Amino acid sequence: MTPGAAASGKNPKHDARGAATGITIELLIECGDEDVAEALNEALMPDNRYFPKDQRFESSKEGSAIRFRVASPRERPAVSTVTSIISDARLFGEIWVEAKTRGLGNAAQG
Repeated sequence: MTPGAAASGKNPKHDARGAATGITIELLIECGDEDVAEALNEALMPDNRYFPKDQRFESSKEGSAIRFRVASPRERPAVSTVTSIISDARLFGEIWVEAKTRGLGNAAQG
């Protein structure tokens, strides 16, 4: 898995001066193959159903990659959400490798 993140622009909301407010972060995690991407996507989704009410969250699986898009009028919660996704993906990767190495469960057959 190779995580990568980039701020992809500001939300269209504006403050009293007319300046744009908020942040949108897009995270792309590239997995070794589609089976790993599917397993990671399934593992991450239960944790990422709940997020701040003013935050928009989208995810999609494209072949062996999973794309997340987090938009929020507040920067800290958006960064926190993306940090959590990365942390969970790294943990998944460690468990996946351990399972494949030791021949445990379904991961060893992928």
